[in-house]
Amino acid sequence: MSRIECSKKPLICGVGGQDGAYLARHRLSLGYQVIGASRDAQANRFESLERLGVREQVIVESMSLVDFRSTMHVVARMMVEARRGRVSPVRLQAA
Repeated sequence: MSRIECSKKPLICGVGGQDGAYLARHRLSLGYQVIGASRDAQANRFESLERLGVREQVIVESMSLVDFRSTMHVVARMMVEARRGRVSPVRLQAA
């Protein structure tokens, strides 16, 4: 995998919400491999992703932005998998 291919893995925090789901769909349409973070990925049904038909294409991780350890765990795993590729942080704030 080339360095350019590795860099196409954005981490979208709040992917279970409406804005996060639309952003995930947009990034997928551009050829990105999307990693989505949610506070409790095991319990979340990700209805917005389901409604847009992209749930199966998004890699979902449990992560809380207020918990440094869980955030670093996800980012570190992404970096290892991407062989030190670039992580594109995108932050959406709910209204």
